[in-house]
Amino acid sequence: MSTSSNNNGEEKKKNVNWDKQYLPTVKEQLVDFRRQRIKPTFRGMYYTLVDLGILPKTESNYRALNKASVRWRESGLIPIDSFADHTRAIVKNFDDEYKTPKEFISAGIDYLEDSERLYNVPLWYKQPHYVEIWLEKDAAVGTFESIVKDLDVIVAPNRGHGSVSFVNENIERLKREQRKRKKIHILYFGDEDPSGEEMDKVYKRKFAEYGLFNVDFKRIAVTKDQKERFDLQTDPDPETLEKLQKDPNRFKFMEKYGLVKCSEDPNDEFITIEGKPYVSSRVFKKAEGGGYIKHDPTKLFAVQLEAMQTPKVRAYLRALVRYYIGKWFDKDVREQVLKEHPPNKIRGLVLVETGKLLGRLQLMVADDVRGETGDE
Repeated sequence: MSTSSNNNGEEKKKNVNWDKQYLPTVKEQLVDFRRQRIKPTFRGMYYTLVDLGILPKTESNYRALNKASVRWRESGLIPIDSFADHTRAIVKNFDDEYKTPKEFISAGIDYLEDSERLYNVPLWYKQPHYVEIWLEKDAAVGTFESIVKDLDVIVAPNRGHGSVSFVNENIERLKREQRKRKKIHILYFGDEDPSGEEMDKVYKRKFAEYGLFNVDFKRIAVTKDQKERFDLQTDPDPETLEKLQKDPNRFKFMEKYGLVKCSEDPNDEFITIEGKPYVSSRVFKKAEGGGYIKHDPTKLFAVQLEAMQTPKVRAYLRALVRYYIGKWFDKDVREQVLKEHPPNKIRGLVLVETGKLLGRLQLMVADDVRGETGDE
């Protein structure tokens, strides 16, 4: 269902042919995502349709589009893997495919014979810098993996504050890189909202608590400048707005963005939200010429990271990610590494090591034959 508004501002439902009205645009946008080499999240596609002005931004439309997209994927109207979905990844750290002993040995021989092609020096080997991407949201992992899949950069979702064990695992990995005398760079991508903005300080504090220092931690998106430059979507749904109005970081956020109201009464601590009084905050500034400037929680907003997947921003997002990673990658170091490890030498090493192996096998066969015949 889509919605329209009547004269009283109330929403009324109307029947929508999703296949006719929205499917062609979804297909076009999926083509553009592939051209940009970005795999979108479903919410990223929803934001795209809203940004194009063809789908009103309502929770009911979000649910209806999701339902339609499931049908489109299951019926083959769009690829079943059109959207990145890391939240439902299975865990498998074992091999359950049976091989006979002969098949297993043959696979090993094939690998050895193909080693010249398979050999590869890690891209960041001997690089003086080490870069990771950290995300606030787990759902965005697939999108960022598609952007950096050829750059060998870890994408780590921290889900906000993250668990103690998860934070410790990430920090221990960074410490291992520091022991290699590498400079650590964390590129952070998260929502622009009262708590999202505080994550920079939270992680830096966690680094110190866990004994990790000298880390270059930088918020890449979403930033205040990007919100204003690209006119990114805000206006959260009522549930999100209610959550923001209880966020302990809301006052600092309202001051930063000028989300205020004016009052002649310094003791006027109330505004009305849906007919109910709501404490806005203390007075934080006296207005010039009289009156008082007070925080206004009705103006709070959230810019979700998915807003960076809309048509006017997605190419910028990919370029931004790759720019910062490339900034810390030394091409001269890479060229020197490849000179020191030329792939054409691998074939010679394979022949040498294979010869040694054949020699050992001949000795093993000879020992077996002597054992069977009883020869000394």
